[in-house]
Amino acid sequence: MSELVVKGQEPVNITLGVESTAKSKFKLDNAATGFSLLANKRVPVVYRLSVDFKEEIDKQILKQAIIEILPRFPFFRASINKGFFWGKWVTNLSTPEILPEVQYTNQYIPLGKNRLLYRIFVNQKRLAIEFHHALTDGTGSMTFFKSIISSYLKLKLNNNCDWGKLFCPDDEIINEEFENAFDLNYIKKMKEKPLKHKGKSFNIPLKTVKTGVFHITRAIISVEEIRKKAKEYNISISVFLTAVYLDSLREIQQNLYNIKKKIKPIRINISVDLRRIFPSKTMRIFSLLTTLNIDPRKEQLDFKKIIGIVEDQLREDVKPERFQQKIAQNIRNLSSPIMKITPFQVKRFFARHGYYFVRTPKYGGILSNLGLQKLPRDFEKHIEHFDIIVGPSPVNKVRIGVVSFKDKMSITFGRIIDKPILAEAFCKKLYNHSIKVTLESYKMF
Repeated sequence: MSELVVKGQEPVNITLGVESTAKSKFKLDNAATGFSLLANKRVPVVYRLSVDFKEEIDKQILKQAIIEILPRFPFFRASINKGFFWGKWVTNLSTPEILPEVQYTNQYIPLGKNRLLYRIFVNQKRLAIEFHHALTDGTGSMTFFKSIISSYLKLKLNNNCDWGKLFCPDDEIINEEFENAFDLNYIKKMKEKPLKHKGKSFNIPLKTVKTGVFHITRAIISVEEIRKKAKEYNISISVFLTAVYLDSLREIQQNLYNIKKKIKPIRINISVDLRRIFPSKTMRIFSLLTTLNIDPRKEQLDFKKIIGIVEDQLREDVKPERFQQKIAQNIRNLSSPIMKITPFQVKRFFARHGYYFVRTPKYGGILSNLGLQKLPRDFEKHIEHFDIIVGPSPVNKVRIGVVSFKDKMSITFGRIIDKPILAEAFCKKLYNHSIKVTLESYKMF
């Protein structure tokens, strides 16, 4: 494995930081292991970040910008080599190729010691990177993405402005950026959280398209408008969007089924960045999902009541001890004696079947909100907006990604069904809340 010299310290392994001396540390962390076992063409576990510039991208300058910034991100210069029992990180110092856009986004990224875990696409004014979720999460990938954008604009504009908190090519690389934050926050004696949700959730029951086809609808709204509306209810933007999501699924189910016995509980998963709860600077995965739910079988629900339910559940679930319970459960599941001696391919078989038939049917969708993004002030005027597209799932057929830049909030609905049924219901509710919406297809060419 290659080494990287961190200023003022001993050489560290390029993919594992200070962990390079212990053989056991070459293993993937529990989240990366889970995603590497699960990934396939039907469930790629790939998400996309994209940015639209105001001018056409110069590919030669972009290539140079990537070459300059890559050494600052050694944790993105890694591949996963599949062993007999477990996958392992291996160093991959290749420079990613800049690819033309393809018809459908978020396609499967195969694992292998010579394969990077992300792909870079350019189409006229759009720059996009698709990431295998085993590599990092939304926060880590957005940090990388914004540094590439800034590196490109620095070269294109010949502007050496202050990058603020973004990672610059000459910044020191600190050991904490390599850490396995799950292990650091694992409490051995922590009791596991009992299974809270039993039975299946409502999932949109429309026929899926063939594998590889992935449709995206994008809604653009004003950040200020949605902030004012959330303030009227005395809630955050995230709570407001979550309530709209649940209310949209409630209405879709109600319109589909007139028979009460067919009505199911409605659950969605919200991605939580654990760096906001536990102190960590890791660039590896450090996020978990929390499940929010309503049950139309038990009570009549209006929007205000859904808001109250969401607030109560977030207050109960988004706590350090709750996530420590989840961390403990995940680590114990993967470190059991049976898992240690089970071959990788057998683990993969059971992981995929567990995903299809046990885990995923218990929730009806995912919302990933990366929040408001900022760039150096001199660069922001060259950017139109950002997008995040959450990858497809054959069970919960529509997933939502949210990201904001200046006053533009982009809400993407990635789906493997033909009709944009959720996007239309969601945007209709925003419109009914007096929020202007521009609904459009995410054009690839």
